[in-house]
Amino acid sequence: MNEKDSFENYPWIIRKGNTVAFDTDLMPAEMEGETLKYISEANGVPMFKGEVKNAYPLTAVKNPEVCPLCGGHTELNTAEFIYSTSIGTRAMWVPGGWFCGACPTVIINQRIIADGMTTKAKFLRVVGVVNSETGSPMYFSTWCGQSTLFILDEDEQILEMRTRTESGENTFGSYVAYKRKAERKQKKSKRKQAGKARKQNRSRKKK
Repeated sequence: MNEKDSFENYPWIIRKGNTVAFDTDLMPAEMEGETLKYISEANGVPMFKGEVKNAYPLTAVKNPEVCPLCGGHTELNTAEFIYSTSIGTRAMWVPGGWFCGACPTVIINQRIIADGMTTKAKFLRVVGVVNSETGSPMYFSTWCGQSTLFILDEDEQILEMRTRTESGENTFGSYVAYKRKAERKQKKSKRKQAGKARKQNRSRKKK
């Protein structure tokens, strides 16, 4: 069995037509280097190195080779895209973004990421890119030119990302509901701890 065949049989390798990607949730950490090399060679698309702050979906631009923000030239690169789903955020290495060489902007083919999902969760939106040199997440500051707002769960994990225009009362309402729920949970925990402490004190007095 040659190297290509062996990689094709790994469960974290995703092939859609002529495109090869991989799911970071399924891939062992020690295989990342070899898998990245294979993905890059299989797709003939270089790895992205740099920073990104602004994002546009492919469906919102006329020409992905021209940056909609500054007009600079973009290049299709492979990157580790962070995307939100109905069950939390996930990450996938895929040649799915045209990155601008003049400013920190990317145009994303979200369809290729949604089609490559290995779970039955609902795809929501790409929310960031992992810095390939530091491993740190770079969450988008703007989406289609508008500031972003991230909705978090009680563990401060991203549930979804919306723009200020999209958010309106529903998103801010969800955020307020989350904050109130977190506050109630904190108060309940404190009451439980106080009750436990009182019970321990009464036990000591009896002794």
